[in-house]
Amino acid sequence: VLVGKNITFYLTTRDISAGEELWFDYGADYQHFEPGMALRLVQIKEEPLSPEEE
Repeated sequence: VLVGKNITFYLTTRDISAGEELWFDYGADYQHFEPGMALRLVQIKEEPLSPEEE
């Protein structure tokens, strides 16, 4: 469990056995990022353009 602003709790309609997996459909609008990907995108946007690109 990650401690922070984004904590999710799940309520099940039955007991979940040890070793059983839960699957979720996050919907069509869900964007998956690899760890650090969102940060890299922000860093790329903030880098100044080189003189050749201006």
